[in-house]
Amino acid sequence: MHTRSKRLILALIILLVFISGCGQQPPNPPDNGQGDYVPPEPVVLEPALPGALLTIVENHSDARPQSGLDQADIVYEMVSEGSITRFLAVFYWKSPEKIGPVRSVRPAFTNIAKAYNSPLAHAGGSTAGLASVRTLGIENLDEIYNASRAFWRSSDRRMPHNLYTSAQRILDEAERKDYTISSAACATAWGE
Repeated sequence: MHTRSKRLILALIILLVFISGCGQQPPNPPDNGQGDYVPPEPVVLEPALPGALLTIVENHSDARPQSGLDQADIVYEMVSEGSITRFLAVFYWKSPEKIGPVRSVRPAFTNIAKAYNSPLAHAGGSTAGLASVRTLGIENLDEIYNASRAFWRSSDRRMPHNLYTSAQRILDEAERKDYTISSAACATAWGE
């Protein structure tokens, strides 16, 4: 490349830097009129829910795309059987209108669920999973045994990949059962 071409390219780069505003001074920070810096007010977001809601969501290929996982605050994934995994979705800041497909509980999820001290929505479970729910005293909303009103079946998928719930249905059923919905674990998890 010729020296003249190099100079032209350098001049264009310098011109672009000035045009883009990189050479401008940063705006003055807010002050109280006496030159003292005043930090901006923090934005405080209120969670949509009174505490954590937990749901077991399927991850089989016939269950995809799942509903509500994109609105979960935390999603735990664990092996359920063979190479198939399931999710434990935790909702606090958002209140999804559709969560699922909901599936059965397994022992791997119960210790995590217990730590939140809030209702766990699921559809039955393995013998060990249901025993662990009872042993740990987890308040649970089980579509098969005690909370069918909290769930519905969709007609656009085959069973068992068509069971859904919503944050509102979980809240309503938990209230009917006088279950605790704790925000304590949420406050710790989210640093409140």
